[in-house]
Amino acid sequence: MSDQSQTVSIVIPCFNEERTVHEILRRACGADLGAPGLEREVLVVDDGSSDGSLQQINAFAAEHPDAPVRLLRHERNRGKGAALRTALEAARGDYLIVQDADLEYYTEDYPKLIAPLLAGAPVVYGTRHSGRIWRTHISGLIFALGGALENIFFRALYPFGPTMTDIATCYKCCRMDVIKSLPLRCEGFEFCPEVSAMLANRGVPVHEVLVRYTPRKRWQGKKIRSRDFFIAIATLWRVRWRRL
Repeated sequence: MSDQSQTVSIVIPCFNEERTVHEILRRACGADLGAPGLEREVLVVDDGSSDGSLQQINAFAAEHPDAPVRLLRHERNRGKGAALRTALEAARGDYLIVQDADLEYYTEDYPKLIAPLLAGAPVVYGTRHSGRIWRTHISGLIFALGGALENIFFRALYPFGPTMTDIATCYKCCRMDVIKSLPLRCEGFEFCPEVSAMLANRGVPVHEVLVRYTPRKRWQGKKIRSRDFFIAIATLWRVRWRRL
């Protein structure tokens, strides 16, 4: 597939990330995409932040007037899934990269995520399944255990689906027509299991590449909580029997 005149939409949901959103915008706008001729748009969704996130986003835009950044806003906090759905409605690109605003993931991995898309893969996940998270800190261990259990439930409920090692990864990249065809209704962190389950129901193959990951601790602003694990399991169950 030719990459001429094609665009990658990098979507960044942001809720109370005043310490990191300016930097992630800098990285997303400057990162190598790995292929000549590819263009980018960066859509950042301020999801009703109550800190200085919006000011940081506006400051970046003022400092870099030529940067390909578009700001979308929710007046109140609705959740990561709602922010991503808002971005998808506005996205104009041919391909999607989901990018968290917290600097846990590395934009230097964009080329390895994009290359399989350009080669014809409809969906690419950046898996963190390298063992590194298990050696960080106790909160990292807890989140790793939750992610492992989520993957077990996924494989049990979707034995016909693609073999994936990390359905909770932030780095979900795909052709825009694929993601926009899914009847998403997620509001929060259940975006990850909902997308994965719908892809499995439709028989869409998912290509995985290994990415780097440095998890935050709660005091640094990590927002996902134990209740989100149970919401994820309920989402996998709901979508399994709806067969959408």
